[in-house]
Amino acid sequence: MHLPTLIVVTLALNSMVCAYMLILYRLRKEHGCFSYWGISCLVFVLGGALAASRELNVPIVLSVLVADLLLALAPAFLVLGLLRFFAVEVSRGQERFALTLAIAYLLLMLLFYEHSYCAGVLTASVVMLCFMTSAYLVYKYLLTMPWLRFLMQQVFMLHACLMAVEVVMLVNNWDNGHPVELPENLFYILLSHIFLTTLTALLLPLMSFLRHEADLKASAEQDPLTHLSNRRHFFSSAEAYWRSRPLVEPVSVMMIDVDHFKQVNDRYGHAVGDLALARVARVFQKHLRSTDLVGRIGGEEFAILLPGTLPEQAQLIAERLLLSVRQESAEFMPRGGRLTVSIGLVNFKGPSMDFKSVLDAADKALFQAKDTGRDRLALAAVDS
Repeated sequence: MHLPTLIVVTLALNSMVCAYMLILYRLRKEHGCFSYWGISCLVFVLGGALAASRELNVPIVLSVLVADLLLALAPAFLVLGLLRFFAVEVSRGQERFALTLAIAYLLLMLLFYEHSYCAGVLTASVVMLCFMTSAYLVYKYLLTMPWLRFLMQQVFMLHACLMAVEVVMLVNNWDNGHPVELPENLFYILLSHIFLTTLTALLLPLMSFLRHEADLKASAEQDPLTHLSNRRHFFSSAEAYWRSRPLVEPVSVMMIDVDHFKQVNDRYGHAVGDLALARVARVFQKHLRSTDLVGRIGGEEFAILLPGTLPEQAQLIAERLLLSVRQESAEFMPRGGRLTVSIGLVNFKGPSMDFKSVLDAADKALFQAKDTGRDRLALAAVDS
């Protein structure tokens, strides 16, 4: 394939990717990232077409200045799309830094665009920086899919490396101030660009689709206020553990209720009540292990399953939760307000009871804690 044909293929591929992204945006307008990525491809096509017209004696202000500005703008839209996708809040300092770089690039291009090799070095450097930024954003914010994060990082870094290679070629191949023609090297750069663009066009929608699926799964399994397991997910996970657990492994179950929660809502309002539930849930998450299962199973009622936990260990954990809620409530309750919880605890080992029976025993212990004054722990004995 000779170079002009390869250029046409590159621009045609980006045009198809542009149409693909804009169709996805039309289907899912809530995903504004697709519009940025579609515009990125469109801008690249326009810039690439103008750059290819240099052999047709098109005025240099179009074939170099405008072309290179568009080619630099294309990956900037890629970055904007990623910022939108990850809902990243950009600080004032970061905005000023990006604006300063953009202005500096524009001024340098206005000064040196008549020297096409200089414009090429500037543009390739800006494009490289944009792809490095894209790789960083994926690394920092795409945390739930490690394999996809790794793959997208590599793609963006390969894009950046291609631009670095182009910069090195331009710098090292001058002949009395004019760049030597590098058709063979340009051929391989364009060929690599076709491969990476195709891969990126596949990965960006895949990332969006998998993120959407993860959000749907989370909404089906999580309580939206506390971000703990909801009732259905807690019980299904607990039953699954109960069926597969070793019979000799001790397990503890807690039922927890926020004391006088109706009075909190009536006195301070539902906004404070919601905040109180969210902060109580955060206390649980802070003091429990990653192997423990905690869920919100009612309005102000929570349940905790502690696998492999001996009675004395479970009691220490429960007392720590009581103390932490009591102390930390001063941080989020209005002045004079106080929040406490009551806990019913059961420890069990053996095959003779199912999970629901153990949970019922913990619930009876919870009622005992509330009947004897609240803000306390009550233990229930069960037959193993």
